[in-house]
Amino acid sequence: MIHVQDHGNRRTFSVPRSLVRINGQTVWCNSWMVNLNAVNQADDFNLELPFQVVESLHSDSSYLLNSIETPSELLVQGTLLVEIFVGFQHDPKPYVEPSDLTRIMYGLVDSIEVKFSSSGEAVSLSGRNMVAVFLDNKINEKFPNLTSSQIAEMLAEKHGLKPRVAQTYTTVGTYANDESAEMSNDSQAEWDLLTSLAEQEGFIVCVLDDFLYFGPLENLLHDQLAQDPMAYTWGQNVLELSITRNPHAAKNLTIDVHSYNASQSQHVSASAKRDFPGADSTYQERHFLAGLTQEQAQQRAQALVDQLAEMELVGSVTVTGDTQLRVGTRIALYGVGQVLSDFYYIRKASHTFSQTEGYRTNLSISTRLLGGDS
Repeated sequence: MIHVQDHGNRRTFSVPRSLVRINGQTVWCNSWMVNLNAVNQADDFNLELPFQVVESLHSDSSYLLNSIETPSELLVQGTLLVEIFVGFQHDPKPYVEPSDLTRIMYGLVDSIEVKFSSSGEAVSLSGRNMVAVFLDNKINEKFPNLTSSQIAEMLAEKHGLKPRVAQTYTTVGTYANDESAEMSNDSQAEWDLLTSLAEQEGFIVCVLDDFLYFGPLENLLHDQLAQDPMAYTWGQNVLELSITRNPHAAKNLTIDVHSYNASQSQHVSASAKRDFPGADSTYQERHFLAGLTQEQAQQRAQALVDQLAEMELVGSVTVTGDTQLRVGTRIALYGVGQVLSDFYYIRKASHTFSQTEGYRTNLSISTRLLGGDS
């Protein structure tokens, strides 16, 4: 076995702790999984809680008990807000407070499954973060006289989220006149409206904890990308690892860029292609970006197709849980030799916690910040 330099990022001995609240009430939890997915997608979670059917309750209500006289709150309440906290407690006190930990999920329950078996009863809760409220609400208004940022702020406040929105100055009605803008649906989910507006502005939209972000990707990730990559070394602080070489050269590539340049009152479009010997299929993307000239649109299309043509390494890494591991965070992978030892971006982070396995994080990683399968 080769000797690998120690690159740090070793956790001193400490006990992972977690706390789960439903509608503000702390409940016991057997295990949970939180999937932090790609930008523009909803994060999701699954909880497994102990559950008991009892003769009668000693209190007026309970989430984890069900009786003949009084049903469990899980079965009768219409809205269930879930908060999941996790972290490492260096002070071994017998109790833990939310302020001691990091809130990794703030979302709503979609489904409840009560399980009965010879080993006992349990209840499983599945749901999504607050993207759910935008996905589940349809909207008919077109807001032609509002800007994209005004619409994003309005929808965030409608659902009780804090807006973190980059200001825009072109009214949506201007985009609606652009034949390349796909904004003609009479009724659409609020999230579809937000993602369409974000694409028009060259932005991304996502929900992080209890705020809505609508702005440039680089601004969202600025703090993460400014930090040194988190070091992970095979044989030291990596539990499992697999890496795949995934060249996009397996297909011909076509990128179409569409834009509306308000200063010139002009709709522009540009395309860039890259063909590869032996390829028998084509991968195509369309991008709607605001405020580009014809020359800028062509440059953007060429840059995007060149980026796709680069070799990409993708992989899966399992490590000791860390709440800093989120989409867009960089890690430095060591101990796997030339080519594979490189800087990677986190494309998805699945955090799991159980009373038996403790706290772990599984990462989907890529040498490219965006692109490939999310």
